[in-house]
Amino acid sequence: MHDPNQHNLKDLFDQIIKQNKLKPKLYEAKLRDAWPTLMGSLIDQYTNDISIKKQTLFLRITSAPLKNEFMMSKQQFIQLINKELGEDYINEIVIR
Repeated sequence: MHDPNQHNLKDLFDQIIKQNKLKPKLYEAKLRDAWPTLMGSLIDQYTNDISIKKQTLFLRITSAPLKNEFMMSKQQFIQLINKELGEDYINEIVIR
């Protein structure tokens, strides 16, 4: 029989993450690891910083043409990134 006091391990992790507001840092780490594969080596080569604050992805890109490409295709990049994260978490991308 299943003990009603036992919690699903995933539910416990989700609760700890939510209580400690760890989701941005976890997603930041996940994106840093996946970035070369997700965006390709060219974009990875010119991306110096990735951070997430309040569901906004902040990128430091050192190539002006790539910055322009990101600006013109933000929604497609947001969809691609959210697919990688497994939920619609990122609402905006800010490029510095």
